[in-house]
Amino acid sequence: MPPFGHAAHRRVSIDPDLLQYDEVWAAAGTWNDVFGTYTPGMESTSPLEDWRGVDIGQIRAQLRLPVKERVRVMVEAANVLIGVQDHARRARDPGAG
Repeated sequence: MPPFGHAAHRRVSIDPDLLQYDEVWAAAGTWNDVFGTYTPGMESTSPLEDWRGVDIGQIRAQLRLPVKERVRVMVEAANVLIGVQDHARRARDPGAG
């Protein structure tokens, strides 16, 4: 859907990898509904997300890493999540220690 021409405000998402180009072209329904748009200033758009709400750019960045580095980052993220969960658990039940 083009990010313009709507009566109401619409959330605009763009694949962050496209921001490396000054101009991008997109199709909008049929083979002759093609439009070009300029990317400068689009850095403030919402990141493109998958069905879980995960930023596609983050997924691509992870996939570009060597496997050993990818595992290290995933373990680090899991440890942060465990720490957040532990903190929340202690906040709910201070006597649990």
